[in-house]
Amino acid sequence: MRSTENLEELLSHIDAEVDCLVELESCLLSEQVALRRLDAEGLLAAATRKSQIVDRQFGLSTRRAELLDALLGPDEPRCLSAMLHRAASADHAGLVARRTRLEALVRRVQRLQAMNQAYAETGRQTVSGALARLLRRRAGPEAVYGADGRVHAPDGRRVVREQG
Repeated sequence: MRSTENLEELLSHIDAEVDCLVELESCLLSEQVALRRLDAEGLLAAATRKSQIVDRQFGLSTRRAELLDALLGPDEPRCLSAMLHRAASADHAGLVARRTRLEALVRRVQRLQAMNQAYAETGRQTVSGALARLLRRRAGPEAVYGADGRVHAPDGRRVVREQG
């Protein structure tokens, strides 16, 4: 394939990556809503969708590396920045615009993912705390935590175990 055709394919490919990242951003926003509401069904749907999108993005990233390999010399780094000095002036502006959009999307997706991780941890702590209170209530107000971490009823004969 000629260099011009490879560059056109790369530009088109970056557009596909941008579309995929826009979809991932939307999915992460849906996941965030589910996490904040502690909505297990919504979270499962978002996680399934996110997994599919991430798999697709991985394939797109791999293909971008292949396209860069075809366009760049053996000693050049395999990144879009290395392409900037090689692109003709007409292609240069398009490449810069696409790279800028791609980088901005990656930053937003990373920020959303970090926020979702924090929401997930907060949700886990909330649910764990609620379950611990329920377990303690079931054992009665005089229940104590034993050395094994379980709630022991005051009569000493009954150990309340977590069901799971």
